[in-house]
Amino acid sequence: MKRSMKTLILLGVLALFIGGYYLVSSLTQTQSVTEEEGAFALSDISLDTLAGMSWTRDETEYHFVQNEEGLWEKSDDAAFPVNQEALEALAEDLTGLEATRRLENVGELADYGLEEPVFSLTAQLSDGSSLTYAMGDETAFADGYYMSVSNEEGVLYIVEDSLDDLFSDNLTALAQLEEIPEAESYDRLVVGTALDATYVDDSVSLDPAQHWYVTGTSEALDGDALEGLADALNGLTWQELVEYNASQDALAQYGLTDAATALSLLSGEETQRSVLIGAEDDNGDFYARLPDSSMVYLVSSDSVSDLLDAGVETLFEPTLVGLPADNLSRMTFALSGSAQERVVERTVSQAEAAEETAEEAEPTEDVETTEEAETGEDVETTEEVEVFTVDGVEADAQTVKDAYALLTALEGTTRVEDNADGECLLEVSVLGDAGQSLTVRFLSYDVDSYLASTGGDYALLVPASDVDTLIRSLRQLP
Repeated sequence: MKRSMKTLILLGVLALFIGGYYLVSSLTQTQSVTEEEGAFALSDISLDTLAGMSWTRDETEYHFVQNEEGLWEKSDDAAFPVNQEALEALAEDLTGLEATRRLENVGELADYGLEEPVFSLTAQLSDGSSLTYAMGDETAFADGYYMSVSNEEGVLYIVEDSLDDLFSDNLTALAQLEEIPEAESYDRLVVGTALDATYVDDSVSLDPAQHWYVTGTSEALDGDALEGLADALNGLTWQELVEYNASQDALAQYGLTDAATALSLLSGEETQRSVLIGAEDDNGDFYARLPDSSMVYLVSSDSVSDLLDAGVETLFEPTLVGLPADNLSRMTFALSGSAQERVVERTVSQAEAAEETAEEAEPTEDVETTEEAETGEDVETTEEVEVFTVDGVEADAQTVKDAYALLTALEGTTRVEDNADGECLLEVSVLGDAGQSLTVRFLSYDVDSYLASTGGDYALLVPASDVDTLIRSLRQLP
């Protein structure tokens, strides 16, 4: 009897525990998360009802609103030059957001990275209400991101586009930057007070291919280098907007007063493109602005460093005598220790070539044919004959050309404003077939260099060994 009573008591206790368990379970049970696939608009906001957008990125707050004219402006600074196209694109991205999946009965937001969202944005509507979009973690299958909208509790969406990426532009990208006018045609490059170079169509030097000169002079400059600098200036772009309405004091701090270095491309006296370059920032880039503008930008060091280093001292044309041998008419030279000036002349004459039939003749540009050529009879041809004389006596053409090649190969290594009257070791005068002429005097300077002077306000240092080789070659002329 006692055993039966104990059994009944144990069964009763067990039943009580089971009933309590089911009671607690029924009271705490939540509905499971349901998921639906399809195309779901995250809200019914349209471009017509969207009045503002605000978000935070890298501790910078962005808040843009539409004014009465329907234009976007920065809420705390109406004068900020908003890039209307950029803001319209963001508005379209926001109002066009669609999800591929919709989750309901969501409980723990932390499970989806939404307790502390990766990115959030608040949209202000024209009726005064607002909606906040929050983006959480990427899905386990990397096919989208969890996103919530503040007016739907317990509902999440999975969207393919990252809201964080859509609104990743910094303030520079959202500002309407000034355009740097492109120079479609130019013939002059000016770098502050360091360089003023002009391109002329007709060379004023011995070299017919020489076109760049120091403005107002006949001092030749390195044409390839000048073209590269002009292209670099014409392609210069802003890297970042620093300040859109800098005060005079701020401009001074940026090194951008009117005394800043101006990089300019001109056509004659008319400026086609000009940018003022100021001080360096902590990263080695440079502050910059347009003339008559208070908007301050950064330009990369790589884009302007060569321009800022440009000057006559670095851009001089190194070739002393740029006249090709085929354009040489006359050369005179005097060597140290010799009172005699020697004269080299080059003449070209037409001479009859050996006769041959029309069938045998190979046409060339320098061949003249008679009417008999069409008949297959003998053809009269002429060819150019080049003759070099030294002091009136015919000399071996190749020997003279080799000596002249040593002269044209000489290049200056350094430009100096020094025409010291050292001992003249060699003086050479060259006359071209178009009448252009040049005289170069080679003066002693130091153990490594001679001073090559053309009579101007500057001279070039040339390697002494190269000049010595030239002198030995000239001495060997008959």
